[in-house]
Parts: sequence; C-alpha cells; structure tokens
Amino acid sequence: MAIVNAISSDPLGMPWLSAGTHAAPTTPFPDQGDWQWCMMEVAAWMADEAWSDDPANVSPVIAQLCKALNDAMPDEARQSLKDYLVVAPDGVIDTVSPGADEVTRVYLSTNWLIRTYVPLWLDLAGLTEEADELQALPAIASGTMDAEETEAVLSMAGTVARAVADYNWSDQDWVTLPGDGRVDHPIAGDYFEHLWPDLTTDYDFERLELAKRCSRGAGFDSLGGDAGQAAWDGARRMARAAAWDTSSVVAAAMWDSTRAAPTPWLAVTGGVTDEDTVALAAWTCARDAAFAACTQGALARVTHDIYEVRFAAWLAWLAAEDSAGYPAAAAYAAAAEAAATILSPVTTTVTASALSLLDAMCAV
Repeated sequence: MAIVNAISSDPLGMPWLSAGTHAAPTTPFPDQGDWQWCMMEVAAWMADEAWSDDPANVSPVIAQLCKALNDAMPDEARQSLKDYLVVAPDGVIDTVSPGADEVTRVYLSTNWLIRTYVPLWLDLAGLTEEADELQALPAIASGTMDAEETEAVLSMAGTVARAVADYNWSDQDWVTLPGDGRVDHPIAGDYFEHLWPDLTTDYDFERLELAKRCSRGAGFDSLGGDAGQAAWDGARRMARAAAWDTSSVVAAAMWDSTRAAPTPWLAVTGGVTDEDTVALAAWTCARDAAFAACTQGALARVTHDIYEVRFAAWLAWLAAEDSAGYPAAAAYAAAAEAAATILSPVTTTVTASALSLLDAMCAV
C-alpha cells in the first residue's frame, strides 16, 4: 500500500500524538486548526482513509496494542511511536494479513503479557518467587497453553501481591501483629529509623519519634488528646489513594484492551475459564504488585533515596499546615510523586519491552 499523506520526519514535528480518540478535524490542513490525533488516527490519514482510530491498513491486533501504548505513554515519549508509522515489516502500515498471522500475533502479545510484563512488576515488589513461576510457564504458542494452570499461577501471584500490600498498609494495626511481624514491618518496624537519616541535613529526632508513634496509631498525649495523629492519619489516607491511583495507571490503558474487538490478548474459551480471564488476571496481578512496591519503605529509601509514600505525604501535610496551604492536596501530590519515582524504572523497561513486542508483531 502506498502512503498517500506523509508525516514529518522531525520527532517534534507534525503530527503531535496525544492520548485518547479525537473528533474529525474541521480544517483541511493538518498543521492548523483543531487537528488532534492518536497514532492510529494518523495511520488512517496517511492511507487517505476516513477519520478513524481503526485504520483498515493496520492489523486489528496490532492496532489495539498501538492504542494501548499510545494512551499509556507520557506525551514526549509517545512521539517515538511515529517511528512505526511506516510500511511493514518496519512499521504498522500494511500489516493486514491472513487470519493465521493474526493468531500468531495474539500468541506473541499474550506470551509477553504473562511471561515478561507481569514478572517485571512482581520483581519490583520483591516477589521474585512468583515472578519466576510465571517466567517458567511454557512459552505460549498455539496449542501449548494450559489456560487453567496459567490463570491459577497468575491468581496466586496476585493474591500474594495484594497480601503484601495489605500488610504494608497495616501500620495502624501494628500492636495486633505477631511479634516477628512487628519487627519486620516495612514502615512501623525496626527499620523505621532508617527511613529518615541522610534524607535531611538536620536530624529532627523529636519529629522522627512522633512519626513512629503516629505510624503505629499511638500519636496521642498523656491525656489522650491528639498530638499529631490526625495529621498522620489524614496524610496516610492521601498517600494510600495516591499510591493506588499511581499503580492503577500501570494497567489502565491495557486493561481496556481486554474489552477491545479484537483484543490483542489470547481469548481463552472452553472449560471453566471464561474468555479473556487470563488477560484480566494478568492486569490485576500487575496492578497489585505495583501497589505493593509503592508501600515498601526499604525500597524507597535504599533504591531511590526518597521518602516512603506515607512519610512524603505526612511531611507535605505538615508543611502545608504551617503555610496555611491545602494539606490534603499537598499530601496527595507528594505521595504520588514518590510512588511514580518507585515505579519509574519498571515503567521505562516495560515501554522498551512493549516496543520490541510491536517490532515482532509487525514482522509477522
């Protein structure tokens, strides 16, 4: 297929890709007026097709993966997707091919999802055993996938990830945890003091002690009055919301792709396994692993030299109170920034890996 409308070779030139789908423009010139487009809308325009994010010249399975990547990547990074707006096998244009090729692409993408994508997030959360079990599953090729076994391994990994996250957030129930649990708890246990030193030039041990009491739900004075607990509790709520929102972004765009038609992930039918259950279990597991990683104080401190999300939220809350600001908003923003920092290395790795997957799918 010949490309009718060419795009700029300048990474910052026309078109500027943006997330989501867009209404058809009302002006005839693509560098003027109300033109906004995603990667697949550009692909349709290049082939002189009607405005659509489902171009007839692109493999439907590849198109769904491209839309997921388009919506998941940050603005500047998203522009690298323009490199794929060329003719196959180097790009996505003219990748419509017989049904057998589409099946191969679905197996490629599902194999990546289960044996590469999810283990990356499990490893970040320290769940190396669960990551290894997924990577040890047989490569997913036609006729080799045991859907029920795969779903079972995914579900167990997700259950462990959620349990780790719940435990990490159990700081307020610290006194009810078993002895070893109290010692090992990543925010309220013996490691607590190591979350603070070297992060500030002025060691405020009085504030550190207050934070320790508050993290254990004991931030009250001798008469039972509030001695800082309210601020900690408010910041903690904002930190949990921010960590959850940030970790949910991990799967949001690609989760939607499980409901696309066609989905780029293997649709499993037969037996007791419902269609797309494996893909949904994979996205749930990845999200829960990311949430667990956000709440690990040692990971934040040792690997990134930042405050754990609750610490970050609490300090921002106190600073906002001192400056007559908005404590809840400040706490949420600080926790979201900390969570994004913790997740960023894997986010970068995942993007590079997904682009390699796209290369492989275009070459089919």
